[in-house]
Amino acid sequence: MPPFVRYELDATALPRVVRAGFARDAPGRHYPEHALEHLEIDYISSGVVTWRVDGAPVDSRPGHAYLFLPGEQAEGWGRAQDGPYHCRWLRFTWPVRAGRKRAPDAALGLPRAAWIRPDLRRAFERDFDAAIELCISGRSNWELAAGGHLLAMLCAMAVGPEAAPRAHDRRLSLALAYIERNLARPMKIAEVAGAAGFSAVYFTELFRRMMNVSPLQYLIEMRLQESRRLLASDPRLSVGEAARRVGFRDAKYFATAFRTRYGLTPRAFRRGLDRLGT
Repeated sequence: MPPFVRYELDATALPRVVRAGFARDAPGRHYPEHALEHLEIDYISSGVVTWRVDGAPVDSRPGHAYLFLPGEQAEGWGRAQDGPYHCRWLRFTWPVRAGRKRAPDAALGLPRAAWIRPDLRRAFERDFDAAIELCISGRSNWELAAGGHLLAMLCAMAVGPEAAPRAHDRRLSLALAYIERNLARPMKIAEVAGAAGFSAVYFTELFRRMMNVSPLQYLIEMRLQESRRLLASDPRLSVGEAARRVGFRDAKYFATAFRTRYGLTPRAFRRGLDRLGT
């Protein structure tokens, strides 16, 4: 058998990521009116912003992904009482076949707002973060590679509307948002449970059932994900400072946890990004 098989794949028929990033905005921020140039997905992990999109009100809430269309006019106001606004965002284009016009609304057959179910959320966030890292790397054909992660995200958005968030889902989202807002400091399970209105025992049981990990495992996972974003986005930031900013007080423990999770040390991860950018 030959070492590879040549197959003509039309890459122009796949979605193309234009840019991606992560926003951490102060409570109550005003987002001036602006026109969207591309399709855009915003995934909210903390805080609430009330948008006016072409004159229609939209509240962006934690645990939801929102689809915006090119040409829309958007203006937003952060709700100060809901704390800082944390949002992953990704802009992309969708190919249009020759001779066919782009459908104006719901062109992708997706909802404008999709609840990302708890059992899909960790995978959705990993795909989003991978797309952001590829964008930062600037490697050859990064847009195509990021497009693969985008397709997985679109699938999660497509299944989201099958079930609106239940009361427990909404309260669990409060706990997840609380974890994300407080990664840099020590947290106790009872504290996180209280932020969502649960007892510590019931919260731990519910969390395991819905997220397939313990609250502590999830906290470590979120800290490691945030450390990857910091290391990828700021080449001047030391590994030790990145660890401190996400709540790791022991640099050796951080390096061990990072290597266990990702298969390489934080310094090797950063060197790999440096090589991709050359």
